[in-house]
Amino acid sequence: MEVRLHHVGIVCRDASLLERLLRLAAVGERAPAFRHVPEFQCDCYLLGQIELVVPEGPNKAGMPLQRWLDARGTSLHHIAFEVDDVEVQAARLREAGVPVVLDQPVDGVADMRVNFIHPSYCGFLVEIVDTVRATAEEAA
Repeated sequence: MEVRLHHVGIVCRDASLLERLLRLAAVGERAPAFRHVPEFQCDCYLLGQIELVVPEGPNKAGMPLQRWLDARGTSLHHIAFEVDDVEVQAARLREAGVPVVLDQPVDGVADMRVNFIHPSYCGFLVEIVDTVRATAEEAA
């Protein structure tokens, strides 16, 4: 796997951190990509190589992301690497004995497909992402 850093993910309580980051980066005119990810009951905002992950939904207290926030507060949550095809890469990782979290990738922010390498493998959460569908749709 060629290692291409795609983004870092930060878990936070609300999107107000996004406004502060926009001011710091002086890119206030640039709107972040947004997606609600129902599989993880969260909202994701992607601005360049920073993704803010905000737990959402009626059962916030029992959700893994909310438990993360309660234990650590706003903090680095994951590092994401771009791969050519997330399904192919996940299969390769499984064959090599690397624990992959999801059976199938889910849709992430900015038309990405995503899966995760379990934190037990590296000591932190690693996300693998591709933009295969976005590229295919743009070509159509």
